[in-house]
Amino acid sequence: MGKGVEVMFTAILLACSLDGQCIGVAGPATKTLDECMSGIPFGWLMIEENYPNMIVQDAKCVAWGEPT
Repeated sequence: MGKGVEVMFTAILLACSLDGQCIGVAGPATKTLDECMSGIPFGWLMIEENYPNMIVQDAKCVAWGEPT
């Protein structure tokens, strides 16, 4: 990507059921990695409350706008 690209971050959480069905849940885009990381616990709780048959396996923040 070219100069002037603004980097944004999105938290993505992977949650799976006991029978192996998995989903990825993404949060809103944030302007900083710190904001993204601080939002992960809220996403974790949201999955536990709204998907009681799912267990969060992992979570990370993905940067958008960076060269690959």
